[in-house]
Amino acid sequence: MLESDTRLAWRLFHLNWLPVAAMGGVLLLAVLVGELSIAPATFAIMCGFCFELALIGYLYIRLRRRSADLRLVFAIGAIAQLIMLVVITGPLSYVAVMMNWPLQDQTLLAIDRALGLDPKVVASFVNDRPWLADALDTGYKFIKLFILATPIVLAATMRLEIGRRSPDSAGPDPSDWPGSAR
Repeated sequence: MLESDTRLAWRLFHLNWLPVAAMGGVLLLAVLVGELSIAPATFAIMCGFCFELALIGYLYIRLRRRSADLRLVFAIGAIAQLIMLVVITGPLSYVAVMMNWPLQDQTLLAIDRALGLDPKVVASFVNDRPWLADALDTGYKFIKLFILATPIVLAATMRLEIGRRSPDSAGPDPSDWPGSAR
């Protein structure tokens, strides 16, 4: 991989934290100012886990310098960002309701009906077939597994192009990357 590609990937990786931080700020503001409450222990545990994952990636790249496996760093960082997004965006739907923002239920229902779908018919069809409801429930639960497993599998099978280096180079020097001490 070209050094410029790695630099761009590193910048984008850092840039991904900005919307996460913005959403976290909105959530924090809603908790402090509004009537929203979150179980502090559970929220702190999940945030701590994400912080720990991100810290492992950043410390690894700082300590190993040129010999750092960038696939590992990006995989760990992507997982930390993904988990943090899930932790923050779940309560944000309650913030939208609390602030009386318009929900899109009626718009989505109109789109369904324009496509010829009637939610009552679909619900009756699934409810009349318990085996189908169980299969759909299992499939829905698997979504979390695949979202979490994707960066791990890509990094493990060396198909995550972000961190791949050419065999004739020692790779980019992390001290040259944006945001690092010079």
